[in-house]
Amino acid sequence: MSADSVTVSRTFAASIERVFAALTDPSELVQWWGPRGIRTSAAEIDLRPGGACRWVMHPDGATAVLRGTIVDVEPPRLLTMTNQWDGDDAETLVTFRLSTNDDGMRLEIHHRRLPADPGPAVFGDAWEQALDSLSGHLAADDDARPVGQTGQLAEQIADPLATKEQQ
Repeated sequence: MSADSVTVSRTFAASIERVFAALTDPSELVQWWGPRGIRTSAAEIDLRPGGACRWVMHPDGATAVLRGTIVDVEPPRLLTMTNQWDGDDAETLVTFRLSTNDDGMRLEIHHRRLPADPGPAVFGDAWEQALDSLSGHLAADDDARPVGQTGQLAEQIADPLATKEQQ
């Protein structure tokens, strides 16, 4: 992490195409986008260089609109966009890189040009929470479940529930 950037990543047991769809399909974005406790009620994305993006989010009962422009897109491996909150002069740059490895599909998020206040650590925590939400969203699919520690937790929760259903 540099003074104005943060990188977070997560591995999923899902296809690269499935995760890219979750990042770019507005009907999916409203189901998981954002940190814990912040609902996203609308998402729009014109998936081409120069295309506009917009998310309507609701922190603490308020409404906050995040807008952006697609800088680069190479489905299903790369998406780079600007981000700017309505009423804020700071424009940041977010890159999503998707790759496959022996453990599944790896999503890396690199968020750059971050303002000093609140700082990269806050943005990193927000992205980690968003990745938790994405894990839950993908786990609802038949073809995907989170792997690693989050996946182990999901399995620990699911096992007692499955036992109760069988009784």
